[in-house]
Amino acid sequence: MMGMKKTTKGIKSCLTGLVFMFFMICPAWATPIEFELMGVTYPDLTANVTIGYTPDNPLTTGLTDPTLSITIQNISQFAPGDPRFGWFAFNLPADVYLANWSIPPPDVDWRVLTNINGPYGRFGQGADAQTTNDALAKGESLTFTMILTGDGLSGLNEDQFLSDLSANPLFFIGHFQRVGLDGEGSDWAIPTAVPEPATILLLGFGLVGLAGLRRKI
Repeated sequence: MMGMKKTTKGIKSCLTGLVFMFFMICPAWATPIEFELMGVTYPDLTANVTIGYTPDNPLTTGLTDPTLSITIQNISQFAPGDPRFGWFAFNLPADVYLANWSIPPPDVDWRVLTNINGPYGRFGQGADAQTTNDALAKGESLTFTMILTGDGLSGLNEDQFLSDLSANPLFFIGHFQRVGLDGEGSDWAIPTAVPEPATILLLGFGLVGLAGLRRKI
């Protein structure tokens, strides 16, 4: 009788672990990646970047084109002067291309950049502010919405796309202007850590939870 109760308890614990793991690894729609850019010369220069991707699935998303959104906020609160974030560049996954883009509000003047050579390599896409007044001051943010195309999008869900996008630690870089008390300096900004889609972290938590439950059986 005791053996049967122990077996039943073990089965229940195992099922609980499997259910827990299932919910942990099920991807949410449009799972974003978030990371911070930091100034190479002036670490007080920082910007927060959030990138989301929505595939073309009219039945679930209402969209007919794959869409990439990039939100950038200048969070250089402790940097002296009036530093402005006014340039960024990034690489898309293989065989994925930028078809169109938009940026609200319309009175902010940024332009699209392609095939960019810089101190950290070659980048396929990017954008820059036309004047320092159009660049992001402390606390300001902008969201760039981009329509994508290309054979490389075939079969990629949100997490797969974002994982491919951020495979290279230097897939995204930025640039600050009007740096220093005199406003005459500038600085490059690079990611402080390799960004990960949130569901990859959830998978790790699910596996840890299952392993813990297994040890109790």
